[in-house]
Amino acid sequence: MLTVCTSTGSLTHHARLAVCTRTGSLTNQGMLAVCSSAGFLSHQAMLAVCTSTGSLTNQARLAVCTSTGSLTNQAMLAVRTSA
Repeated sequence: MLTVCTSTGSLTHHARLAVCTRTGSLTNQGMLAVCSSAGFLSHQAMLAVCTSTGSLTNQARLAVCTSTGSLTNQAMLAVRTSA
């Protein structure tokens, strides 16, 4: 289950979104908070996130909590990490 807290932007499952998050931790078990400098979300709920640490398989299910909007937890997740 993926949880993302964003410091800016808004999220809908119908639009692309640039996501900036402040803090978080990452495990490949599916419980995830991402610390990223940038990312984007497609209207098909395919999420790509650049993280400062950790790794995650793209098989993970996700649920996104943002300042405005939400995302179904049935979305597919793709994460690119620097380490």
